[in-house]
Amino acid sequence: MGIMISKSNSSSEMKCFVDANWGGEGNLSTHGYIMFYGINPIWWQSKRRVTIASSAAQAEYMALSFASNEMLWLYNLFLDILKNPIPTLYSDNQTAVGISTESMNRKQTRHLIRELIAVHKLKLEWILTNDQLADILTKSLGSINHGFFVSLINSS
Repeated sequence: MGIMISKSNSSSEMKCFVDANWGGEGNLSTHGYIMFYGINPIWWQSKRRVTIASSAAQAEYMALSFASNEMLWLYNLFLDILKNPIPTLYSDNQTAVGISTESMNRKQTRHLIRELIAVHKLKLEWILTNDQLADILTKSLGSINHGFFVSLINSS
């Protein structure tokens, strides 16, 4: 059993929805991400961080950094079949997106993700919280919200 990716998919882009919660159980953040190739979820993870973030933006930024490394690994794996060569990360935290781009450039926040965006190996876009598919991996959701996110993931 495995993943079957057909040529009939209308979209061949690689995208990743990234989210984090801040100061959960034991003040440790949880990050989660779901990566898609076209409409197919191909990789996902939810993990409690071992480092303590000092803010929600820092927790989200650490999640973006971790997911970008994983996405580059998958990108290199899919390089021969990708039609859209630049994978996209989606985050619902405006501050983390700002830190990752030139809009909030500070010496103490220099990181690989900013460099990858600058050389067009990754794109990073802000999305509304309601569109954040990775919420299902980082937050306790009621049955209605859980079902809603599962249906969104299935229709992506």
